[in-house]
Amino acid sequence: MSASKFSISLTNQILLATVIGLALGVIVGPAIEPIGSLGTIFLNLVMMGVPIVILGAVTEAVGQLSPGQLGKMGARLFTMFFLSTVIAAVIGVFFALLIQPGIGVNVEAAATNITGHGKSFTDIITSFFPKNIIAALGNGDMMQVIIFALFFGVATSVYMHKSGDDKVLELVKSLNKTILTLIGFVMKIAPIGVGALMAKVAGSTGLAVLLPLGNIYSPYLLPRH
Repeated sequence: MSASKFSISLTNQILLATVIGLALGVIVGPAIEPIGSLGTIFLNLVMMGVPIVILGAVTEAVGQLSPGQLGKMGARLFTMFFLSTVIAAVIGVFFALLIQPGIGVNVEAAATNITGHGKSFTDIITSFFPKNIIAALGNGDMMQVIIFALFFGVATSVYMHKSGDDKVLELVKSLNKTILTLIGFVMKIAPIGVGALMAKVAGSTGLAVLLPLGNIYSPYLLPRH
């Protein structure tokens, strides 16, 4: 019998690590909280590549279009982006209401003073456009990254079709493949990161967290074809 038959998918590894982490957290208690640092490291490693992935993906998608296609596709892409966002939001709200994640968790919230951001509508729109793309990447400001990528993609397309030089587009494609490879490496330690985070949560909240988290993860346990 080949060893491949005993392989466990990454999703199931994460689910198994979640169960083990919760169990260890309940058994050990608050003393296990320092292990949460492993989970924080994992999240940081994932997030460090996300802005570059978005920058590269949007730039490549737009840069491959001809200048003529850009005008025709602009309205269509905007409509598809808007509709997909609305559909995703509706689906998310539906399942949140159905599963009700977090119900039953009694965690005392720290006393904080919550105030509004005080920005006008025009200020919010203006903030979408970056002053410095390096700062936007460093701060993880996804909207600013997307706006820059759209402009950069259009500029790449126009330059490439005028000069016949596609080196910039090919560089972006290579960068995308490299970053996705890097994220693939990081995702190999996802079970460790998730298990560490769950151990910290269970260690600080105890058994009260198990049932509500079961509501969240139960859909993943349904049979898949």
